[in-house]
Amino acid sequence: MIPRLDEFPITERAPAELEILSMGHEDYYGLWDIGGGVNTVVPGLTPAHMLRLAQAVAFDLLERGLLELTYGHKLENEGGQIVAAQHREAALADLASWDPYARAEADPYYTITGTPAGVQEYYRLGWAAAEGREPQPPSPPRCMSPTDPDQPRRRSWPPRHRDTDVRTRTAARWHGHA
Repeated sequence: MIPRLDEFPITERAPAELEILSMGHEDYYGLWDIGGGVNTVVPGLTPAHMLRLAQAVAFDLLERGLLELTYGHKLENEGGQIVAAQHREAALADLASWDPYARAEADPYYTITGTPAGVQEYYRLGWAAAEGREPQPPSPPRCMSPTDPDQPRRRSWPPRHRDTDVRTRTAARWHGHA
């Protein structure tokens, strides 16, 4: 059974959440890596307390859609299967999933990976923590293209007209042609 997140003080939850989000967006990390990451940002916890905190925070992030739990082999992580929502709790509650020595090298294992919403939340939390302030609610994503919100706005470079090209004007002045 996964512990409830409100069992832990905010001084443990907040840094653990930011660290796990960071790990989810950095690379494919196994569940046992999460425990080590939590231990670095919240030092001095007993191994049992650290595991319970990591389980609670990871489960909360999965439920909020900020991370995905995948299952696969070491070299096939990028193609690992996403674990269905109804199986997440059982996967996180299994203590063998959190112990790298409890499985054979060839066995598949659980990893976390970030979602686009998780990236936005990570940066929102990270900037607030770096500036020493409370994080604000996330703002809706901005439309980058006036015609298609899924496409970033494109810039043409170099500029289409030669007379507006800064490099051309600078070179002409340098060589005495302007």
